Amino acid sequence: MELSGVAVAITLALVAWLCLALTGGLLVGAIVRRRDAPPLTSLHTVGTGASDPFDAQ
Repeated sequence: MELSGVAVAITLALVAWLCLALTGGLLVGAIVRRRDAPPLTSLHTVGTGASDPFDAQ
């Protein structure tokens, strides 16, 4: 039974590590995408049909 307990502990540790790695990857990807995008463009143009953020103001 000790072996199965160790196996369960290792499996849970691997699952937790994978979740953290995926979450970290998503956060880094979001930050990188946010840096590449012009600031506030999506906020100004939502629902206005304007292609230029300054047209929406």
